[in-house]
Amino acid sequence: MKSKSLFALLLVIAGSGIASERPLENLTMDVRYLVMKTDLADEIMGADRKNATSWALHQKTLERIRALEREKKIFVVGNSKLTMAEGECSKILTSREMIYPSSFTDPCFEEIRDGTNVTARITKPTITMPTASAFSTREVGTILDVKPILSKDRSVITVTLSPEIVDLVGKTRACLQISGREPFFLEQPVFSKRTLTTSIVLGNGNTVILGRMPPPEAYKPAEKGASYTMLLTLSASGMDAEHAEPPLARPPSIFVETQLIAMSRANASDILNQEIGSLKDVNLTPDKSEKIRAAIRAGHIQEIDHLGICTCSGESARLLATREMIYPSAYTDPQVCRGTETDPERTDKTTTIGPSPAAFSTREVGMILDVKPTVNSESTISTTLSVEHVEELTQESADDFMSVDRHPVFSKQQIVTSLVSQSGETKIMAGGDAPEFVRKAHPREDWLMFVLFRATAYAP
Repeated sequence: MKSKSLFALLLVIAGSGIASERPLENLTMDVRYLVMKTDLADEIMGADRKNATSWALHQKTLERIRALEREKKIFVVGNSKLTMAEGECSKILTSREMIYPSSFTDPCFEEIRDGTNVTARITKPTITMPTASAFSTREVGTILDVKPILSKDRSVITVTLSPEIVDLVGKTRACLQISGREPFFLEQPVFSKRTLTTSIVLGNGNTVILGRMPPPEAYKPAEKGASYTMLLTLSASGMDAEHAEPPLARPPSIFVETQLIAMSRANASDILNQEIGSLKDVNLTPDKSEKIRAAIRAGHIQEIDHLGICTCSGESARLLATREMIYPSAYTDPQVCRGTETDPERTDKTTTIGPSPAAFSTREVGMILDVKPTVNSESTISTTLSVEHVEELTQESADDFMSVDRHPVFSKQQIVTSLVSQSGETKIMAGGDAPEFVRKAHPREDWLMFVLFRATAYAP
């Protein structure tokens, strides 16, 4: 009897403990990739956000986006939607598995045994061409890694996520030259990648803009010559509002933007009212910001890149808008054999196998942004960031591929710094000579590059 009473008591205690814990909930995350004209993106990010105190998009803005989708003025190029238990890491892929060669055998001359001497080998000018010796697999499509955590007061969700969209956009070719033959090319794929890694806080049913970046390279714009931008949005739903408690204090969301622009020295003096060598006033007034936007639309200023990413105060975030370029990083030694393939006995002539790619490296070509913004007690924002822009300068013509030991040439601009700003304030973060590809396009003018920065804090 005592043992039965003790067992019943334990069941009561265990049951009361379970009842005191709140039940786990399923949450739904919806990431959408929206491509639109840059002017429209500026309007949604600017006019529609004017005087907004929360980073969540207003219902009227959401309705307008849906209407523009129906009018084919906004294009949904990717969508990842997933329901999961709170606190769990989840992943969804909508992709194709692309298998491609990652290494090749070395080319070589044929060797045969001498019939009178089993240890001797005779090299003949018959060539064994390179073949694939190993393969790699790449997911091409949309990928989403996400982990949502519901706050103790059940009022908001903290989401750590990494959405990615990958496309196959081309190929690189490494040339193998063999005397007496047409050039032989070893090809490697080129992938376009748009990736964002961040943490953000949002309420039930809210939609926020995660980031801003160039559209995927595989996307073909509806209007040739127009400038297009991609916005990433995140919607969260599934919380039980009936059991929500009074909200606790939570970190604000901060949207960090960097904009790389290039202009002639004359335009810089006219628009900014200052020379590049004496950037005394690094704060851009609204009038100067509007002048820059108008000059970009008119083609007087070249917008190299415009990136934006949202994250929580005190959290690190990263954005990549790049191409993965695979290129040879090592070559075999050239090989020479007497004779030719058509006349092996011609010892007065030789057959040569040029250097062949023996190893490959991968380079991110495009824009990479790393940020960590923090709201200070004095209502300013301290931001540590790294902005990197890489371009491949090699002219990809047939003549270039004929060269031996062809290595790509990269142009790189990188800024690593920390700065303090007021929320919503636009600053000239850096200035200097324009990248080489810009200067080549304008050889008769002195072009300069400026990096603009803005961090805006919002309630989650």
